[in-house]
Amino acid sequence: MAKKKAQHIIPQVHLRQFTTVVREGQPDGRPVAPFVWLVPKDLVTPSVARAPRNAFVATRAYNLRADNPADPWLEGALGKLEGAYGATLPRLRDGMEPDERDWAAVVLFVGALRARTLTDIEHWQALFSRVEDLHRQVERANTGTESVSDKRFAVGSEMSKYHLPGRVEAYAKVVAPRGWLLRNESQSDFVSADIPVAHHFLHPDELLRLGLPSDWIVPGATSADRAFVSVCALTPRLLFLSSPLLLPPVDSVYRTTATPATVLGLNELLRASADAVLIARSPNPYGSMQPFIVDMDKKAASIAPTTEYVLQIYTPTSRYRINATAFQHDHGQHPLEFTMRFRTEQLGELRSLASECEMVEVTAYHNGDDVGGMRGGILTTVALDPTAESVIEQSPIRWPEATKRRRSG
Repeated sequence: MAKKKAQHIIPQVHLRQFTTVVREGQPDGRPVAPFVWLVPKDLVTPSVARAPRNAFVATRAYNLRADNPADPWLEGALGKLEGAYGATLPRLRDGMEPDERDWAAVVLFVGALRARTLTDIEHWQALFSRVEDLHRQVERANTGTESVSDKRFAVGSEMSKYHLPGRVEAYAKVVAPRGWLLRNESQSDFVSADIPVAHHFLHPDELLRLGLPSDWIVPGATSADRAFVSVCALTPRLLFLSSPLLLPPVDSVYRTTATPATVLGLNELLRASADAVLIARSPNPYGSMQPFIVDMDKKAASIAPTTEYVLQIYTPTSRYRINATAFQHDHGQHPLEFTMRFRTEQLGELRSLASECEMVEVTAYHNGDDVGGMRGGILTTVALDPTAESVIEQSPIRWPEATKRRRSG
């Protein structure tokens, strides 16, 4: 069995990019070892200084029962990737265009930063465990044994770890084609987080509200277009960005921004993905904007919808988010045809939705969880007051070009 060993969930080669030796009140001339600030994502709880070697450490996070104690397989594979990335990063900081090998090191490192967190490992293990449970039920019902399941799921609770390299490669292949690097020349820093790679599905108008320039957005993209946006701060001055909604820079892998609002918006994507803390070289990484951001968080919480159900609806050219005070999801005349019945106080949006006639996709959420949906729909009953019921019936799907683009990623 592999020896117990402390391992970094976030590698030191990444943490060291966000270190500082400046601390308020430190005596002049007294040397200070480099450290990072761990900033609670609420931006209110006091930040904590931590040396990289002591930050984000867990025991046996990447050990496997079948490991050679002297040479743990998964930790060794991650270590080799860290070495390749560590050799590449100085060239990127100097603005050199990466060759094929350098770019592979970057996107694989980004994929590893995403896949190696305990949150991601536990997420995938839960999925594998559900699949194993279903497989065993089916085999037991048909054969009375679980011999095939015993072989197929022999690694049991370590399945997610064994598949981690595959997830790293898969994510790298997703983000590499549209990936590029953003140089930060503003007075604000990029921050990292305990989930270092933010992966959101967003729309063009949301990117604009985050402070991204309109000429970065793919021409012709509408509010109905939705695709992934992958963000990873490599250093306080350099950030990896990939999305089908964004135009990569021409004749270079680099683009430059000196706009604080753009830096703030990208940091907010990372903060939204963080489990608990940001990683920065300042205890107040938002500077003078930090009280404003905290106030905005409070206001957003106070005006959050109180309805349990939300309908996210896409038409060929628009999208709607309707808060429902009541909701029912039924089968139609055919088992694969569905009907949604709901009540809402948003009568204006309901009338606007009715004028578009055709829906491409409808998804219902209950307290934030997906509870069902349909492809293709028509609003067959439109309520005239909040107590009346509106009805969406499923219809054949006709995919417009904009929708094909929206479903990418």
